[in-house]
Amino acid sequence: MSRHFAFVVPAAHGHVTPTLPLVGELLRRGHRVSCATGEDFVADVASTGARTVALPAKPPPPLRTVEGRLSMDDFLKMADHSNATARACFPVLMDHFESDRPDLVCFETRDLAGRMLVDRLGSAGAALVPTLASNESFSLQAGMVPSSFDPQHPDLVELGRKMEEFTRAHGVSTPTDPSAAGTPDLNLVFIPREFQVHGDLFDDRFRFIGPAVIDRDDTVPGRAGAEDRPLLFVSLGTVFNQNPDFFQSCVDAFRNTEWRVAVATGGSVGPEELEGVSDNFDIRPHFSQSEMLNRASAFLSHAGMNSIMDAVYYEVPLLAAPQMPEQQINANRLEELGAGRRVRPDEFTADGLYRAVSRVATDGGIRENLAGMRAALDSCGGASEGADALERRVDAVGSR
Repeated sequence: MSRHFAFVVPAAHGHVTPTLPLVGELLRRGHRVSCATGEDFVADVASTGARTVALPAKPPPPLRTVEGRLSMDDFLKMADHSNATARACFPVLMDHFESDRPDLVCFETRDLAGRMLVDRLGSAGAALVPTLASNESFSLQAGMVPSSFDPQHPDLVELGRKMEEFTRAHGVSTPTDPSAAGTPDLNLVFIPREFQVHGDLFDDRFRFIGPAVIDRDDTVPGRAGAEDRPLLFVSLGTVFNQNPDFFQSCVDAFRNTEWRVAVATGGSVGPEELEGVSDNFDIRPHFSQSEMLNRASAFLSHAGMNSIMDAVYYEVPLLAAPQMPEQQINANRLEELGAGRRVRPDEFTADGLYRAVSRVATDGGIRENLAGMRAALDSCGGASEGADALERRVDAVGSR
């Protein structure tokens, strides 16, 4: 029986990309899929054949961490951005879906507009989790709040009051704080259980379907040896990449060395802004990450979850330079599993960074652990398992 599935996806590659194979699988099974996301990602979604809803979502503000956590000021900026996004996007969602109601809404728990849509329509819901999942034993959000977090900060209290007014005005009582919203009955997690912190303590509400990236090259991992010189791929992702000092450090560390270095700046820094760029560098706003990792001997990355999963897929040793609290937590987990390591603060020198990359690239233990995690990734059910779970969820809610 054909169903209508709605996806509400934050406007960022790390959120949109993992959902596309799941959308495609539902369409292949004859279901109807509508996907709402930011205007910059509408074309990516449309390529699957899904109906698209363009949302007026804006990128988050540039932020900096203090000892791995947000400052209170930046936490307030993030909270204000999240709530402004909900105010802008929820009316658009209602305009589209109130007259074309879905049987089930897929949303992210930190996305207030998606949670509000489930409550307002009374539809079945399922959470999409492109990060480490949270339950009673582990909270990703708890690791992201400032060490000086003050829940009674006047600006935070006022922001909460305004958002509660907004939700009530739209006829819902959705908690504005995602940590107070409870755990959905179905959570599709785009990583292997083996990578999850306390993965053995997550019950059947969580389906670890693993990563699913459409544009991966099918070439057998490990062909980096075919290159005449080792290739280092450098990327801070597509959002929090406004760090010219980091990119300059990479230039200083690998200038005229045996490494070929491909640097994806995300468009935040141009080659002309970096001093002393030698001929062994290729600096662009963007590269195909799958193409680069299929050839790379090492990956210097911000440790976004998509990037970590790609590194696992291609079994490329990863050196993490996290830019945000969530990435700090990812990097800690990567190091804990022995599948990579973090850049130490004292290694952000030309010599230190060069040595750190060289050690990671030649560490046999890291490569062995990557192979084990790749096996765990291969055992995940992917988009097919996710579609099965969504179909069962619709049937279960419909039979009540």
